[in-house]
Amino acid sequence: MMETDIPLNFGIAIISEPSNRCGFAPKIFVFHALLRNCMSWISETRKLEYKHIWLCISFFLGTVAPGFLTIFHFKPELVDRYDIFKLLIFSLALTLPLLPINAVTTAFLYDRLPDDYENETAKNVDITKGALSLNAVVSYLSLLICYFGSLNFRHFFWIIVVSEIVMLLGSALIRLALKAEKK
Repeated sequence: MMETDIPLNFGIAIISEPSNRCGFAPKIFVFHALLRNCMSWISETRKLEYKHIWLCISFFLGTVAPGFLTIFHFKPELVDRYDIFKLLIFSLALTLPLLPINAVTTAFLYDRLPDDYENETAKNVDITKGALSLNAVVSYLSLLICYFGSLNFRHFFWIIVVSEIVMLLGSALIRLALKAEKK
């Protein structure tokens, strides 16, 4: 095998054998470590349960996707100008501030559900999934209203604010009504 021969295996490797000119050249493995990390990542991914996958999908649909659609609807030139990492950060900056408000809203409602959870962490994960879903619903409905009504970003902002306040107050009233009914 010559110094320029590249074997066709999982990693790209340049292997050299003794030659008359320079003796033994070192073995260079270019992607061996990368391949090993990728294979361990794949094996770890297979261990995920459906709950973890659903949480990742909820996170994407509740934060990244509505933020990107907001950018694309109101400032489509930013999609062409920025790379994917900047768009991701900008999308999260638009939607993540709503998540704590929606978490409080869903926590008000989940507090009165029967305790059929095995531990408090499972209940918190369900509250987080509910908050992400609520985040998606509020964002997508607000975007639809702005799209069909040809409204600008200022109107979109106020639609979001008003709907978040209404949902937060509504969930607090439902919690108080359920608390009074239980006594």
